[in-house]
Amino acid sequence: MARSPQGSGFPWRPVVLGPLALTLFAFAMYFYDNLQPEIALTLLGFAFAVPMIWVVLAARDAENAESPVRQFVPRLTIILILGSAFLGVVMRDNYPRISVIEAAFIIFYIAAGGLALRIFNAKPKRPTLTALSGGNQGPRQRREARRGK
Repeated sequence: MARSPQGSGFPWRPVVLGPLALTLFAFAMYFYDNLQPEIALTLLGFAFAVPMIWVVLAARDAENAESPVRQFVPRLTIILILGSAFLGVVMRDNYPRISVIEAAFIIFYIAAGGLALRIFNAKPKRPTLTALSGGNQGPRQRREARRGK
């Protein structure tokens, strides 16, 4: 999370997005158990879309491009894409609409992962550190400082 000047703020992302993902996942399992796979897999896709939204928010709040979250984004995106593709292929004979639903989620996962990486690429590459004396001095500045003493 971004550091605010007033101190640490309320961690709203884990408090809101965590239970939201778990609730959507629980409803997905409930509907799948009651033989409504289209609703169940749609809810499952939304449950897995919540972490992608979380990653985009974390990328937006990151202070530099070398955040540990940046390494996690491609891995998460690939896993979600492969899972959705697998579900779409396995279910296409019995429920053709599920393949379309999963294709839509694949597009969302790619877009969210690409957006998060683009946000990270716009951040500075390293943490910017500034010395209290005004920064690093070059050789000429050091010579002039010695002469002035």
